Amino acid sequence: MSEKVKPLSSLGSDIQLLISILKCSSLISQPMVEEVSEPNNLTRHELKVLICMSGEGTLTGQEISQLMSMPAMNVSRALTNLHDEGWIELVGDEKNRRRRPFRISAKGWRNYNAMLPYFRSVSSRLFEPLSKKDRTELQRIVNLLNNQLDNWSELSDKAAKEG
Repeated sequence: MSEKVKPLSSLGSDIQLLISILKCSSLISQPMVEEVSEPNNLTRHELKVLICMSGEGTLTGQEISQLMSMPAMNVSRALTNLHDEGWIELVGDEKNRRRRPFRISAKGWRNYNAMLPYFRSVSSRLFEPLSKKDRTELQRIVNLLNNQLDNWSELSDKAAKEG
């Protein structure tokens, strides 16, 4: 006998919110691929790596993998392709010669900046129903959630010790 699936509305508001955020994060990838990645001849993973590097600066593949929750193999392929195209460059690490960090190259920054109108197009259509005040509040909330997720392992360790 199969178990009956509970409707989303019966799961509680926090679970509903979590599922809604997961759905939103999944759905946003399609317009990003169609309207940003593809017109700029980038894969989804290459775009994610560039976005990460544009905000975080010089990073290794492992650091990108952790920050973006991407499989290491996908990050490695993206880095190789972006490097081959001249969008990123290897940077030496004097303190640790084994570490292989990358940064966006001058060509990569020119191309990235040329993509900003594509980002603007997606964001303006996505956020169209929101007022300026709503957008500001949403940014504040997303920042809080990102901070919570950035500290997840510390919070989990703390909860385990208290539990």
